[in-house]
Amino acid sequence: MVDGRPVKDYKFPVGLMDVVSIRRRARTSESCRSTGGASTSLRSRRRSSDSSSARSLPDGDTLKIAVPSQTILGYLRLEGGKYGLSIKGPKQGLHGRIVEVRRDIIYPAKPLAKLSTSRGEVISILDYVMVVGGALAEAALIERGKEENPMRMLRIEKVVVNSCIGAAGVRLEKAAKILEMLTGQKPEFRKAKKTIKGFGIYRGQPIAVRGHVEETEGGLVP
Repeated sequence: MVDGRPVKDYKFPVGLMDVVSIRRRARTSESCRSTGGASTSLRSRRRSSDSSSARSLPDGDTLKIAVPSQTILGYLRLEGGKYGLSIKGPKQGLHGRIVEVRRDIIYPAKPLAKLSTSRGEVISILDYVMVVGGALAEAALIERGKEENPMRMLRIEKVVVNSCIGAAGVRLEKAAKILEMLTGQKPEFRKAKKTIKGFGIYRGQPIAVRGHVEETEGGLVP
């Protein structure tokens, strides 16, 4: 769940401040990614006013917190060898072992992380990567390939063949016969919508022919 709402879409845009709830071993927990300009500080309850009891977390590290007791169950550093999930950008939804973390980047370049995913090694901006486990992921992650996403599959539904001659006569009739041979159907004559005297075209005059081939279960047919 994201912020208490069930989410099934593996491409759901999870923000850096969103709380991802993970159910594992009959215990509900939440994983939070530290972010912001400064480090995240943790203090014990018994000595909450003592600054020496504070522990700083670098940006990008992940905390696993029990709900509703808010007990810290685990702490995962954003470093090589951990299991990461890309939560933003063009690599969103990909996950795998973090191979390398590049923080020593000169401005304006941004720190990067290299992940070993099922599609090979990919490089993503470090702020777009969230640690979700040690050697293995602590949550059930779904990674679908482009071929499994119906919105990414290329399919030809119709092929339109158009021939614009610009004038009626023998040339237009020849073009109509060629389109009939290509598509297997009688082409449609298209007429001019307005008059352009400079090109010798007048409104209502046939100037083009058009035919199309549509897709059926057996393939493309006229």
